[in-house]
Amino acid sequence: ARLSIPRQLSLRQSITGEDVGVWSQDTIPVRTCFGPLIGEEINLLEVADWSNKSNTNIWKIFHNYVLEFLIVTADENICNWMMFVHRARTREEQNLVAYPHNGKIYFCTSREVPPDHELLFYYTRDYARQLGVPEHPDVHMCHCGKAY
Repeated sequence: ARLSIPRQLSLRQSITGEDVGVWSQDTIPVRTCFGPLIGEEINLLEVADWSNKSNTNIWKIFHNYVLEFLIVTADENICNWMMFVHRARTREEQNLVAYPHNGKIYFCTSREVPPDHELLFYYTRDYARQLGVPEHPDVHMCHCGKAY
């Protein structure tokens, strides 16, 4: 995973509290896309084996709004550098959108990313709905399903 990182990016301590994050070396223009995310594809029958993995290592892939399989990004020997891109905690720090396309996950810059900024994603509106998470990173969901 570490050896697959593009030259305009680097791995450093993440601002999210994770060990490693992906940082820009140069300015990255808006609408620059990266991908696909490479990880281990797990069919739904094998999901029980992954119950001890954190949610940040699991990407759900849907087909016609039905969960089809998972991409697990826990093993550096299987994954590419995109496993080190973390979810934004606020709208202000988000600079990527994560979206599924043809059974794969891609990231696209939602604004220009200056040098020395960590790449941090949140989901597209449609993907967030499929996942059952808020449409923005700093919105919280009540157990009743309402956002606040």
